[in-house]
Amino acid sequence: MSELAVYEHFLNKVKELDAFGEKSIETAEVIKSKLDSIEDFDKDYLVDVVPTSVKNIRNLINENISKSRKSAERLKEKEKEDAINRYWEEHPEEKAELERRLDAAKQGMKELDEKFGEYEKAYSEISKKRGKFVSSFEEEKKSLELDRDELNDKISSLRIFQSKDKKTLSTQLDEVNAKLEEVYKKIADEKKDYNESIDNELVSVAEKKKDLAARDNELNSEIKQIKEELTKDRS
Repeated sequence: MSELAVYEHFLNKVKELDAFGEKSIETAEVIKSKLDSIEDFDKDYLVDVVPTSVKNIRNLINENISKSRKSAERLKEKEKEDAINRYWEEHPEEKAELERRLDAAKQGMKELDEKFGEYEKAYSEISKKRGKFVSSFEEEKKSLELDRDELNDKISSLRIFQSKDKKTLSTQLDEVNAKLEEVYKKIADEKKDYNESIDNELVSVAEKKKDLAARDNELNSEIKQIKEELTKDRS
């Protein structure tokens, strides 16, 4: 067979690649492989005799191979879908149960999202309370601090010869300071208890959020499994 005949033979084969599929892909790949040998022929001869270049023919073959593969993939996917549909037509009760479980899992996810939002809001509100501590001893503290300041002012205003008055005021000041120390301690203890209470509330909410996250993972896994079962290849 002459070079021109070989060339035209493969050109005709390319034109026949209209019915795409696995067989067409194989044929096109064989043609492509054979066409490589054409390049060993006299290039000038081919250009003079055949109007279409070897490069254009190779591009045409590559294009048909690509179309063939895509068509084969679409055909395979269509066959898979048909097989799945046939299976569920024959097993309606099984499909209905899976869809019921899927709907329930999705509803569960929705409820979890709502509950998680509530816990997020609660956590934020509890955290804000930490900076809003007000002691029940605040008024007593202010009153004692006022007494202390007044006594200090009086002591400072006394003259040297008023030592007796200074001693009396100093005794009163010591008593006020002692009471203040007690009040300060009560306030500190109260604040500690207050913050510990907040910490406990935050830990409680965090644990609930953790439980929700675990349940969320379970439902996500269940939804994934159900979808895989519904779309499993039945061919």
